[in-house]
Amino acid sequence: MLSNVAYIICGIFLLKLNEKARKVAIVLSVIGILSAPFIANLTLKTTSLDESRIFKSEKQKILKQTKIEFREEALKNLEQSEETAKKIGFVIAFAVILLTILLFEAIPIYFFTRSKVRQQFQPVK
Repeated sequence: MLSNVAYIICGIFLLKLNEKARKVAIVLSVIGILSAPFIANLTLKTTSLDESRIFKSEKQKILKQTKIEFREEALKNLEQSEETAKKIGFVIAFAVILLTILLFEAIPIYFFTRSKVRQQFQPVK
């Protein structure tokens, strides 16, 4: 919330071509890049990936169709598959969110460090 307010205030001063606002925009982007892993992790913890529905139906199928002597091993394999799927899903989602945040935070750094843009923020002599 605080960073959004800082971006809005910074944006107002950027429109006025304030040199300090350009530097603050770069610093805010660097802070955003450094906090990206934490934001991605928090996002994934608050959002649930519901794969358990698929595994519940598979478990029911195993219980109905598998012979008694093979059920325990089949259920154990299904449990291992579920854990692996959760880990892989988390890693993929984490990577996608992280790369998206990094891309959007790197754009202002690239833009405001270009020589033409820096010249626009210099005081008129």
